Amino acid sequence: DRLLADNDGHLRIFGYGSLCWNPGKEGALSKADEGVTQTLGRAVGWKRCWAQRSADHRGTPSFLGLVCTLLADNEVLKIHRQVEGDPVAQVDSHRPPSLTEGVIYTVPPHLVTECLEELDFREKG
Repeated sequence: DRLLADNDGHLRIFGYGSLCWNPGKEGALSKADEGVTQTLGRAVGWKRCWAQRSADHRGTPSFLGLVCTLLADNEVLKIHRQVEGDPVAQVDSHRPPSLTEGVIYTVPPHLVTECLEELDFREKG
């Protein structure tokens, strides 16, 4: 609610995977004629990683699939430190931050509820 209030009721969504090339043909994110805008964006300090398990995206409840998620650089380094001998874990903290490119959608207030419901269903699991 605070983010919406800070943005005059508009919702900003950063798509870094399938939302870039498939926002949905009939969904709220495809409604440019109703005020949804999109622009290229970057998430500095965040890395797109195959690091999230999912029962309904590329998996089943008994064999979880692997899907992409965004992890902060410190989370990525923590994972690498858990793997003995991983060369990334030996890199000092002065390396440049990660950069993930994507699409920023700005959703007008009258489509926010519809958009969040669609994304909740789309990203379930």
